[in-house]
Amino acid sequence: MQIYLLRHGQTEYNAQHRYQGQQDIPLSAAGRAQLRPAGFMPDVAYVSPLIRARQTAEIFFPGCPQ
Repeated sequence: MQIYLLRHGQTEYNAQHRYQGQQDIPLSAAGRAQLRPAGFMPDVAYVSPLIRARQTAEIFFPGCPQ
């Protein structure tokens, strides 16, 4: 079994060194540009409901069931 822990791409708050906590801040354009598809499809992916995490997962694993 392999387990991967991923962090979301950059948000505007990250770039400004601001704390975002549970605020639902989306990825910035730079954050989207940082990410590339992983090249494999996981058997299972657990993702936070926050938009930045969901956007990151959609880029890493395109076509993965929700």
